[in-house]
Amino acid sequence: MVLINGAAIIAALAVLSGQISQPWHAAVLVAKITVFTSVVSLLMMGAGHSLLSLRMGDLLGTVRGILVGNAKHPKLYAVSRYLRRFMDPYIRLANALIYGSIVVFSLSALISACILMFSSGPSSMP
Repeated sequence: MVLINGAAIIAALAVLSGQISQPWHAAVLVAKITVFTSVVSLLMMGAGHSLLSLRMGDLLGTVRGILVGNAKHPKLYAVSRYLRRFMDPYIRLANALIYGSIVVFSLSALISACILMFSSGPSSMP
């Protein structure tokens, strides 16, 4: 997804920077939408991965601290409850951010395709 977002940003910046002479007005609008939604998608993906990574590091330290003690300690049996209570919401939030970034990018592509398809321009059908 990072490569696809990056390629979309580069292609859109080619239109916006003037490398294409006399771009179509709809193409400029689509390029602006693509740059914005690709950056939002990358930020969502990065936030999801960093949240998951940071929370996993904290969780690993807590579980190691529990497991270092006596093997018959009652805390050892509470590890699964601890994981369900404190880790599941973070996993769900991180997954929502990661997969939501894919949804943002695909909706952007769909909206961009509709704009280009239904706007009048040099390649539109009569």
